[in-house]
Amino acid sequence: MESDGCFSDRKKCDDSALARHAQAGFTLVELLAALVVAIPMLILMFKVVPGMMKSSHYAHSRTQGTFLASQQLETILNQIRSTHPSYGFNHNYAQATQAFGAPFGDYKSQISDTTVGSLKTLNVTVWQATLVDAPIALNTVIVQ
Repeated sequence: MESDGCFSDRKKCDDSALARHAQAGFTLVELLAALVVAIPMLILMFKVVPGMMKSSHYAHSRTQGTFLASQQLETILNQIRSTHPSYGFNHNYAQATQAFGAPFGDYKSQISDTTVGSLKTLNVTVWQATLVDAPIALNTVIVQ
């Protein structure tokens, strides 16, 4: 009958079991090395993520404001093209500052209308209450 080495040589069996056990876990040095690498990465992540979220919110607000300004300008252009007696080229479309309805209540707009001869200049400005310093302005010139 062949022996697997553990029954015939007890010391050899104990040494190999000890070697397997020594490689089963992490040493304190390995753990500290992992922490030295992981902690700066976590700190960097906690500093970068809020800035990324702020940039994402800003981009979303600008996109939403551009959409609202474009929508208002398109509505006015459709009114100018209409044959309804209340609208048309000679109607003044200027509006003082107004808030949009829900769900865009934190956005405000202002429209200026200047007519010189056969040219009408429309300026639609939209801004968000939290981004007052970054208004979105769309301008167009219409020929009668």
